Amino acid sequence: AVASKAAIAGASLGRGRSSSAELAMHGMEVMWTQCCLNRKLCRGPAALVDAPSAERSISKENLEFFDCVENEADLLAIGTPRAEDNPKPEGVYELSTRECSDLIAAQLVLKHARDEWCSRVAQLRKEARAELEKAELEWANIATAQRMLRANIGDAQKAVKMFVQALEMRAEYAMLLSTMRCESRSDIRILGRDREGRPVVYMCARSQTAPLCSVRDQLLITFEAACRLVGDMGKVSFVVDMHGLQPHLNMDIKSAKTLVDLLGTVFAERIDSITIVDFSKAAQAMWWMVKPLVAPATRKKFAFASLHQARELCKQRFDDSLYLAASRTFDINRDPDSTEEERLQHARETTFGSALA
Repeated sequence: AVASKAAIAGASLGRGRSSSAELAMHGMEVMWTQCCLNRKLCRGPAALVDAPSAERSISKENLEFFDCVENEADLLAIGTPRAEDNPKPEGVYELSTRECSDLIAAQLVLKHARDEWCSRVAQLRKEARAELEKAELEWANIATAQRMLRANIGDAQKAVKMFVQALEMRAEYAMLLSTMRCESRSDIRILGRDREGRPVVYMCARSQTAPLCSVRDQLLITFEAACRLVGDMGKVSFVVDMHGLQPHLNMDIKSAKTLVDLLGTVFAERIDSITIVDFSKAAQAMWWMVKPLVAPATRKKFAFASLHQARELCKQRFDDSLYLAASRTFDINRDPDSTEEERLQHARETTFGSALA
């Protein structure tokens, strides 16, 4: 059993670019080696056996045979040792077999995405290469790889493709993401954190003064700022108030597609929910224009609510101070007598964090 699996592992290694099947085989090889040679539960990311060392460890001198697990019950038995046999020292965490497998897959996606990105960067002008590699490879980490895998339901090949596309889009907006500054064209801001600690991004259609293409940069850096508040794996909630929507400013299908691509790649698995308030006929027309561009999994995160329903949702999800800020924001944006200066002042007062105001 060990010899045959080692042969498969050796065949899958040493190749250049791997297909999704080869990526899967690569991960299986490591799991087989751990199962047959180690027969121990891994105790953290640093303990994972890397593929080259796993291959070298199979020799006549150190070969030791174990029956390989054949089903999920056996895997569970190996992945769940008895507490009395393996006391866990304080500060040491355990990874289940499934978690080990997921981590290995994410490491493979990260490696192939980085390799593909470096290959593409090498085709650019030499003076731009170092800056691009440094800026984007810092973002390309294991947590991002795990998000890409989840977004593609475990399909490693699609995850690598999405990862590389996200790196390309971040490179395109590298200066914007570096400065985190742009001209404000609408009321788009972080309102606060909900009861689960997720940042809440608020967007107001009435305050939009320029076409969608001009609002894109503001939305991008606001979403980026929200993500930085919750780390590599955190999620963000949106409240989009469509009252006062001006349809003629939002009929640019190219800009809409760019925004959808950014949300689906750079910010894959970052959205917790999107609450659309006051879903008027004009807003419905916009939704039917954008809907075919949105991934099915993302569509499920949209909730369309009346003003009354939105207030109730906010009351459930927000603490008292954030609920009051959201409720006052709904009110002032519907007040026909409120001036632009008053709405702007209110936005400054209810923006989360002075650095983001």
